[in-house]
Amino acid sequence: MFSGTDLYSSASKHYVESQIAFVTALTEITFGTTAKFLELELHATKATMAEAAIAAKKLAEVKNAHELFEFTTSLTQVNVVRTLEFTRHAAKIAASALHEYAEVMDKEMQVNGKKVKDLVEDAVKHAPGSTPQSVAFVKTIIDSTNSGYTHLAKAAQDTVEAFEANVLSATDKVSKTLEETVVRGGKAQTKR
Repeated sequence: MFSGTDLYSSASKHYVESQIAFVTALTEITFGTTAKFLELELHATKATMAEAAIAAKKLAEVKNAHELFEFTTSLTQVNVVRTLEFTRHAAKIAASALHEYAEVMDKEMQVNGKKVKDLVEDAVKHAPGSTPQSVAFVKTIIDSTNSGYTHLAKAAQDTVEAFEANVLSATDKVSKTLEETVVRGGKAQTKR
């Protein structure tokens, strides 16, 4: 039989340990996601610098206003496509991080929910004057809370998936529109 102090001490120890593990897991996800964003940013910057050098050479070769217009139009189209690709990759990184956060939080809630349930169960059983009805009542409250969290977590995950799908869909639509514009622009140029 546990005394109240032993029970409280044990619960406090488990709580601190679980919080340290929880924060560590979230920190690892954050650092990993930040590294992915930095890598994406570095890759984009390198590509932009290389393209800027090529564009500067091509700009020096422009001979008239018509060539200048064609050059700036093609450069703008390339920049828009590159921006869309960057946005697509950034959205995938963000969605992946949100999925990882949701998994860690779900696991944490399940583990902590069980610990709290066990702790409360133990405390109620050893409390003077406790009855099976009081134990059942406490279990019902905890189960209801866990069920509510599960529904909330599912709704959050559905929202993240919808966000990711919408960003990718919008990016695809804009890319197709740009491709069609480029094709129409190329056909118009060949007719001249």
